Amino acid sequence: MLAVLLSLAFVAQHEQRSLSTIIWNEDPLRNVLLAATAIALVCFVFGLATGDNSWVDRLWSILPPLYALYFSARAWPDSRTTILCALVWLWGARLTWNFAKKGGYAGEEDYRWAILRNRIRNPLLWQLFNLGFISLAQMAIIALFTSPFHFLYLNRGKKPDFSFWLICIAFVLFLLIETTADLQQERFQKAKKLFKAGGSVPERWKKEVSQGFISSGLFKYSRHPNYFGELGQWFCIALAGYSTSGSILSFVGFVFLAALFAGSTTFTESISHSKYPQYTEYQKNTSTLIPWPPGIPKSR
Repeated sequence: MLAVLLSLAFVAQHEQRSLSTIIWNEDPLRNVLLAATAIALVCFVFGLATGDNSWVDRLWSILPPLYALYFSARAWPDSRTTILCALVWLWGARLTWNFAKKGGYAGEEDYRWAILRNRIRNPLLWQLFNLGFISLAQMAIIALFTSPFHFLYLNRGKKPDFSFWLICIAFVLFLLIETTADLQQERFQKAKKLFKAGGSVPERWKKEVSQGFISSGLFKYSRHPNYFGELGQWFCIALAGYSTSGSILSFVGFVFLAALFAGSTTFTESISHSKYPQYTEYQKNTSTLIPWPPGIPKSR
């Protein structure tokens, strides 16, 4: 947060206005983008200094609620913005807790960055990738998929209507899907760890721990039900911004987020495909994202 304040203070000094004026009177989206740029540069420096490239990952579930709170404060007392802000805080609290349980805040780097480092062996190219994609691009995407709050801010004062409440209900349903998928994945990983240690594994997990990946529960219908839930929640936020403002630009951040998830899915599945012989068959019979009965022809 110090980097954010320093960046805004620099802008205030450059434009000869007070920091308070910049924060509370200037375009809030501009301030969020400035903050995202400053934080991205800090993440890059930390990654450069520590060799750990998961600094953006650690902020992924923290920054969107803070951005939403800022927009909500600027739009106060707009009820639509406040309600959606509360929902985003539920999303952030759950995802932060899940990330912490997996050791994300204990110094554990996402295993995919290590694999990518081994593929991009040139140190200069890796640091350019670190700056351009891991730090700046991902921080820009975070700011953009929370930008529908800007459209809510610009159209503040509208009362929640029936469609707004439907969007909120859909958000909660997608949140439940993501929560359930993460809990199922967590239980599977515990059983897998026990299996590797030579312990006794519950009967329901024996087939899956031996094949190396989960394929039951929600994962029977989608290979990435947690991604489906995550994208669904942010689609609801984009839809809320659009329904309030009528601007198609409300979906820009969601499109970039979906593209990021598509790339992440392809990369993660290439790893799973190389590690687990039965994963190819699982791919053939199970939808990539949208839950679908297994074995039935579907759009991937």
